[in-house]
Amino acid sequence: MKRLNLRKSWNLIGVPDLSFFPNIEEIILSDCVSLVEIYSSSFLDNLNWLCLDGCTTLRSLVIRCNILQRPSGLVALHGCRNLEKLLISSRTGVVQSCNWPFYESGVRVFHDKQLLRSNDEGGYAILDHGLYSKSITELCWLDISNCESLRCMPAELLNLKLLRRLSFRGCLKLEELPEIKQTMENLTVLILDETAIKELLPSSLHHLVGLKELSLQSCTRLKTIPSSIGNLSKLIKLDLSDCESLETFPELKVTMENLEVLILDKTAIKELPSSFYNLTGLEELNLRSCTKLKIIPSSIGNLSKLIKLDLTNCESLETFPELEVTMENLEVLILDKTAIKELPSSFHHFVGLEELSLRNCTKLKTIPSSIGNLSKLIKLDLTNCESLETFPELEVTMENLEVLILDKTAIKQIPSSFHHLAGLEELSLRSCSKLKTIPSCIGNLCSLSKLDVTNCESLQSSNFF
Repeated sequence: MKRLNLRKSWNLIGVPDLSFFPNIEEIILSDCVSLVEIYSSSFLDNLNWLCLDGCTTLRSLVIRCNILQRPSGLVALHGCRNLEKLLISSRTGVVQSCNWPFYESGVRVFHDKQLLRSNDEGGYAILDHGLYSKSITELCWLDISNCESLRCMPAELLNLKLLRRLSFRGCLKLEELPEIKQTMENLTVLILDETAIKELLPSSLHHLVGLKELSLQSCTRLKTIPSSIGNLSKLIKLDLSDCESLETFPELKVTMENLEVLILDKTAIKELPSSFYNLTGLEELNLRSCTKLKIIPSSIGNLSKLIKLDLTNCESLETFPELEVTMENLEVLILDKTAIKELPSSFHHFVGLEELSLRNCTKLKTIPSSIGNLSKLIKLDLTNCESLETFPELEVTMENLEVLILDKTAIKQIPSSFHHLAGLEELSLRSCSKLKTIPSCIGNLCSLSKLDVTNCESLQSSNFF
């Protein structure tokens, strides 16, 4: 016998000794929800696949090196929510584990757009764009997500030199990573979301030389990030969102040329370090709902490749720094619901800006006339800037501005220089209760297709144009 398929045997409690079947290659026990323990046998030298996804009652598992030593080995553990103990019994060379949520009909999308699909007969195939099969040996992903009772990680897992992706997402009781003692050149993705990890060991981080993505979403106990993270020279994405105990981002001693995306949403960070300029490759910086953030260093202007900066709901942020250099690549700047009172005079340095959002900036009182120099600006949103009483006189033509939203502002009149908005297609003035007149020059906006003055209660028809 080469294949044992007991998938969805809901009353199965245990598996008999399989040493009488030394040639068995596949054991499929997916969704055996009553299965408590697996009796592994060292005699199963030919075992390639061990599928235990959705075995919600399974508490312990010993994985023999037999399956881990071959590149075609597959171990599926996704959704083993009560798994408390995972052991690897001897020296290992490689783990390949591709897992799929049992609540998603057996389909999981991999980072390289490959799919692992299970059918009703318990068969598995890897598909590329759903068109043709690819070898299982091309994947090297160990996914132990949502094993909510797992408390410790076998050290052997982090010493598997060929491992590419490792996910412990949702292992709620996992408090620490074991020390990594060997260089892991092939591990590119490490996902530790929703774990109980408190710190990352600097001695381990420098061994992850090939890491491209590190995710620590919702690690609510994580307090510090070591400065040695700067040594991860290949890192492209770092996600620390919802790490609510994280108060600081480390000073960086070296340049991180490859880091493109940094997500710090909903952290307790109060300020960004002055060494932030070392993130020379950064393209996207997210600081949404960092409610304690008070300072943005002027060195942020040195992030020459930055495309998007999102500071939504940074309610303690009162100022935006003066920029000393031009930021040619910044396209999107979101300052919604901050405490900013005014924009810096150096705002004209955002020469590549296409979208500027200041929604719900209730303390914002003025917009500098230099905003007219943002020649590439397409959308400007000032919704609910309730202290904003005037829109600046424009000295130059803004050909590319298509959408201007001034809803719920305190604006009393539209400046006569509004004709400089030659490309404007949409102008929204909803609930501008103090607006009294609309200048006749608005009739010269030949591209305007939508004008909304709903609930402008002070606006009289006789004052319209």
